[in-house]
Amino acid sequence: MWLASQAFIRIIIRIIKSKLFMMTLNRRAVLYWGLTILASFLLAGYTAYATSTISLNLATDGTLTVGDESNLDTLVFGGTALATTTNGAGTFTAAQMCDNALITATANVGAVTLTTPTAAALIADCVPANGDTKLVLFENATTTAAITTTLAAGAAVILTEHDGGDVVIPGDEWAEIMFVNLDGTNVYMRVMSVRDAD
Repeated sequence: MWLASQAFIRIIIRIIKSKLFMMTLNRRAVLYWGLTILASFLLAGYTAYATSTISLNLATDGTLTVGDESNLDTLVFGGTALATTTNGAGTFTAAQMCDNALITATANVGAVTLTTPTAAALIADCVPANGDTKLVLFENATTTAAITTTLAAGAAVILTEHDGGDVVIPGDEWAEIMFVNLDGTNVYMRVMSVRDAD
């Protein structure tokens, strides 16, 4: 594209310098005509560049913000895994929920209840803007089915489950958890209990 633009500019300059062209028009008109054509060409080139497709291999440890609508062929979510054991009820920290894509919990004694952070803590850590979403895969790693883990909601977290489902995860089963910042104060939490396929 740049080589084509250079060639076009050279042609315009040759036309402007030609004696026949200079005899036909006065110098001021020639200069105005040349600058108008050149500006139009450069503007068209800039527009084509601004709307072009850009391919990047990008890694960032901070926050990457992309404005307007963006279409992605593929998107891989990163995140680490947290393995934890518990002897009783407990509450996850915002860092544990926000920094991990997989949480594996093993109860050392009977059924336990594990509670999410508060909505305020989640908003401060990983879903700061309305509509921001965080996904976490949870595993009850206890191999005994009767040793369940019940997922509970922290303050201002609106806990939901799919129709016919529940938030009680039997041993050796899974739950897909989604957090969504609803309005800057409340966080929607969806629990989808799943199990290994037959």
